[in-house]
Amino acid sequence: MYMVKCEEKYWPFVLKLRNKFKKSFFSQSIITNEEHEKFMRKWSDSYFICIADDETTLLGWVGVVNGDIRIAVPCEFQNQGIGKFMLEYIKVAFPEATAQIFSSNHASINAFNSVGIKNEIV
Repeated sequence: MYMVKCEEKYWPFVLKLRNKFKKSFFSQSIITNEEHEKFMRKWSDSYFICIADDETTLLGWVGVVNGDIRIAVPCEFQNQGIGKFMLEYIKVAFPEATAQIFSSNHASINAFNSVGIKNEIV
């Protein structure tokens, strides 16, 4: 697997996962295409896509907004080390970034702790 910059062609993938896992994000409302496009025009430079070695399968995304790390991995690819791989990548790209994580999200807490990224449990 490898990481690439989040080009516009990946924006629908980011939106799909964000809306699917909306309960893991602080803003838990469904984001519209228009809202997402506006957001990505501002922040896409700090988002990355994880792609499988077959060069076609999208495994997840990670991004940083105002120093806060956001991450999502499709259900079928969870618990395979993809999230940890992406966090290791983002830790190098944004060494000062941290995460706010809901106390009920044990998988995220464990993943962030395993790579040494500071997090705030809320």
